[in-house]
Amino acid sequence: MRPDRTTVAVPPVRGSDRLERLARVLLVCGLLAAVLIGLAAGTAAHTQAQEQAASDAADRHRVPATLVADVPAPAGEVWADRAMAEGIAGWTDRAGAGHRATVAVRAGAAAGDHVSVWVDRDGNRTPPPMSAADVTGRAVGQGLGIAAGLCLLACGAHLRVRTLLDRSRSRRWAADWAAVEPLWTRSAP
Repeated sequence: MRPDRTTVAVPPVRGSDRLERLARVLLVCGLLAAVLIGLAAGTAAHTQAQEQAASDAADRHRVPATLVADVPAPAGEVWADRAMAEGIAGWTDRAGAGHRATVAVRAGAAAGDHVSVWVDRDGNRTPPPMSAADVTGRAVGQGLGIAAGLCLLACGAHLRVRTLLDRSRSRRWAADWAAVEPLWTRSAP
């Protein structure tokens, strides 16, 4: 006696279904590639920012400055000791030239109080060099930005392919229905 062989019916697969599967595979590959490219970009940005921070730290230094005028405390408000305001400070560079600039100081600071400002080799005021947190923030921001942009691009492409496939299926369905509908709706004799 022969064993009973059962056959399983495999539903027909349209070409558009195959394309849709391929689009899904490409989407997953694109998302994985976006993450890897984002990591690589973040690493490169971190290295570049570290080099810039080291260069800036070598070219910049702090100098003592003195407030030229009193910085008023906020009037009529409850304020903490850490409230900041702008004041004008003055300092002299290595060549003996005087400089003045607006600096952020504690609200209520008095004229003659000492603050420090960052200057370049020529004695001109400059922002402080990037801190380790600034370097990391820049790297993370660039890496995430690139990864997010590439993910949006991949998802947009996938959505566009799906839309085109759905339109194509709809047109074929309408054409097939137009051919069959007259036969099915014909009245019996």
